Amino acid sequence: MGTRGRPPPHHRPGLGPPSPPPRRTGPTPPRRRPQRWTADRPDDGDALTLRAFVESHRTAATDRAAVRRAEHACLRAAEACPEDPTPWLALLSLMDTCAVPVKDAVPVWTEAVDRAPWLRTSYHRLLRYLSPRAHGTVPDMMDFAWQAAARAPHGSPLALLPVAARVELMAHRQGSTPVDALGSGGGNWNEPRSVHEIDLALKGWFDVGIAPHAEAVTDLNTLAFALTRAHRPAEAAPVFVRLGRHMTRHPWDLLPEPQRAFTYWRERSTHA
Repeated sequence: MGTRGRPPPHHRPGLGPPSPPPRRTGPTPPRRRPQRWTADRPDDGDALTLRAFVESHRTAATDRAAVRRAEHACLRAAEACPEDPTPWLALLSLMDTCAVPVKDAVPVWTEAVDRAPWLRTSYHRLLRYLSPRAHGTVPDMMDFAWQAAARAPHGSPLALLPVAARVELMAHRQGSTPVDALGSGGGNWNEPRSVHEIDLALKGWFDVGIAPHAEAVTDLNTLAFALTRAHRPAEAAPVFVRLGRHMTRHPWDLLPEPQRAFTYWRERSTHA
């Protein structure tokens, strides 16, 4: 997944030919405030980026006209804010919604990474794209996570990416098969590579003590979940201490009784 040359501002990978932007008529409802902001300030980069983000996340793949509008919004924002990765991540989300093949999505991801080389969001966004539950395969997803974690700076939350990939692998394998709330649940959590992944997350990120980032609670839940699946309560204890009661829905929703499992492991770990 090496860096490729940047496409020109109006190149549209994988989504077909462009269509003109919509024309606003009548009063603007509250849900369309980003459009109103860009109408009032058509050259404002922040307004264009917000509109791109909102449209890319609201657009349904079946509405081809809306897809074209959202794509146009992303590319306008990218042109207005050439150093900002956000418009490219918005475009990647739109491509995900439209099930664009991975080979066409990777250059868009590269555009975001070129602008912010170690932005956590970029890597987790592509990890989801590469998931077998989305548009990729297990080998592609795991290989990407391992390579990213190996190259990331010491202390980066990207050290946790292989663990996040293994959680996704568990979700993929689990399907509709019930799992034991206290069991491994299909993630192969005790195999040697999994042990190494968890060790890397602990030593390369958690133990470093870097100031919390925006998604720290999400990452701490992922790490705590992995440690409980691997039955490592002593190492899970400081993770749960840092988490407190801040449970996120995922990945605990992979278990039959998420709240019960979280509470059980938090109490078992911190009182061991």
